[in-house]
Amino acid sequence: MSHQLGLIAAEDVTRIDRVLAAHRLPTRLRTPMLVADLQAATTRDKKNRADGVRFVVLNAMGAAATRAGIPPAVVEMVWRELGAV
Repeated sequence: MSHQLGLIAAEDVTRIDRVLAAHRLPTRLRTPMLVADLQAATTRDKKNRADGVRFVVLNAMGAAATRAGIPPAVVEMVWRELGAV
């Protein structure tokens, strides 16, 4: 999502994926989930505030922050890239 928002470069995403894979951490959904189910789950998440659902993004490598106001189309696109249907 950080890359789609223009916060980090594609090369950073590749690097992050490699590091996570090296430590056997998931980078994609293990089984497909419905986008609607993911949307419903985010409304119950602790980062859901009055200003909307907040997502953790990287403003730069090593600089994480929470951000609201991410366009729903961007969120859905990212979920689909990660294996949602």
